[in-house]
Amino acid sequence: MRLRDMLEGHKSDPGFDPTKFTPGHIHNKKQLDLGQLKAYFVNHTLGDCAKHFGCSVPTIKRYLRTAGVDTSVHNHSELALAKHRDVVGVRKPTADELAGLYLPPPEGGNWDSKSIAELYGCHYNVIRGMLKRLGLWGRKTAAQKSAAQMNRHFRKHGVFHPAQRKDVLAKTRRSTVRYAYIDVNGRDWTFRSSHELAYALLLDYLGREWYYEDMSVPYVDTLSGKQRVYFIDFTVINGDDVEWVEIKPADDMIPTDKVLCAARQAEQRGVVFRGNTTTERLEAKSVLDSGYRAEFITKLPCANRVHPQRVE
Repeated sequence: MRLRDMLEGHKSDPGFDPTKFTPGHIHNKKQLDLGQLKAYFVNHTLGDCAKHFGCSVPTIKRYLRTAGVDTSVHNHSELALAKHRDVVGVRKPTADELAGLYLPPPEGGNWDSKSIAELYGCHYNVIRGMLKRLGLWGRKTAAQKSAAQMNRHFRKHGVFHPAQRKDVLAKTRRSTVRYAYIDVNGRDWTFRSSHELAYALLLDYLGREWYYEDMSVPYVDTLSGKQRVYFIDFTVINGDDVEWVEIKPADDMIPTDKVLCAARQAEQRGVVFRGNTTTERLEAKSVLDSGYRAEFITKLPCANRVHPQRVE
């Protein structure tokens, strides 16, 4: 409304000159010969036409479409690349050739769209369009996915891996050894840290019924956005009371995403989810240092990982 009022005001101005205004459908201030434009466009690109006729590319597109010419065929075509590189006999790869280059992981790595375009002398957007039509665009190898994830993490946090962040070390730190243990009921377990082993010894010393990594809770990793599964460290049964206990060497070390999902699942199942307390850590350490059931404990290197036994 304001612009229209301004134009109306110009018309009432005594110094208004209508010859200075160009109709809206002629932006280049001249009429183009459509016959000459169509003939020139056959062997030239849109940019060449714009330079030759002294107007913009959108103007060329508009006139060609008015004349019934499909300009989308020539956008990002082999013609544009052939003109600059003097490529003769440019052709598109077949579906089998494209799949053979893009999908298998050769020794030097997969071919990307730009490499394939350079090989055939066409524009990379042509290759990407063919990959999309074949349903191949977007597929990446595990190495490419890992590199992309590390780059995104670096842009967000300034480090390439979560293990390099101080605020998530508790989530990513792993022990260099494993501890195999045979409990008082003759069951074989393999723990990932001495803290878990000490807590298991404490439960056996107190005569509690317990299971290791028996319950699983799905959750969404806040760092990568992926769906993961969180195994509760210990399920402790004391009569009618059931507790899920996460073992950490200090308080407030359980990652927030795991806490929220585990607490929600525990509330739905009528159990209690918590971390081990300071008192339990001191008692478990004293039981471990006392040599209780030391003959049933074996220290294993990480290379000999044994998955813990889970009770169905």
